[in-house]
Amino acid sequence: MYIPTHFANNDNNAIDRLIQENSFATLISTKNGIPVASHLPFLWDRAAGEMGVLQTHLAKANPQWEEFENAIEVLVIFEGPHAYISPRWYESKPNVPTWNYAAVHIYGVPRIMAEAELDSFFLKLIPAYEGENDESWRYDSLSEAYFRSLQRAIIGVEISVTRVEAKFKMSQNKTAADRFGVIEGLLATQNQLNEGVARMIQNQESPLDKNET
Repeated sequence: MYIPTHFANNDNNAIDRLIQENSFATLISTKNGIPVASHLPFLWDRAAGEMGVLQTHLAKANPQWEEFENAIEVLVIFEGPHAYISPRWYESKPNVPTWNYAAVHIYGVPRIMAEAELDSFFLKLIPAYEGENDESWRYDSLSEAYFRSLQRAIIGVEISVTRVEAKFKMSQNKTAADRFGVIEGLLATQNQLNEGVARMIQNQESPLDKNET
């Protein structure tokens, strides 16, 4: 991913938050030199292994997992909020349209989970999305036979992370006045994604701020 210095983000807390809030991601690998992608929910454990691990599952009928036994490196892309930025919102002139967005690219080596690991994975995955309260659905509400029949159709995958890249393009290359105008413009659209970008702009430090004080 091309990351200009002022858009690079090395804040682990911000990266973890983006992944947790946008954990339905794109898993990309290659087969015979051709890119292959699947869209999947992930669990992210930064504390596991040397650089953290990602866990997910694919349908056994999805041939993408068959390449993972060769220990190739794969890419997982997490995307945060994004929005079109109109030059009308800038105080300074001239300016041109652009797009603000946040993305995290995680590279790693995949391996196929054993059956016992898959059980453990589901014990973490379902509460992560379902929640844990009296109304939450639990997979142990299924009969053992039915659950095992479903499990046989699934492949669990754990990815040992080798590299993390994060780009938060949030108008850091603009003056404080221009960023304020962008925030106001985004909020005026009353669009949920745009509002998410506005909040991220508010939370990003800009190298220009130091020159304006």
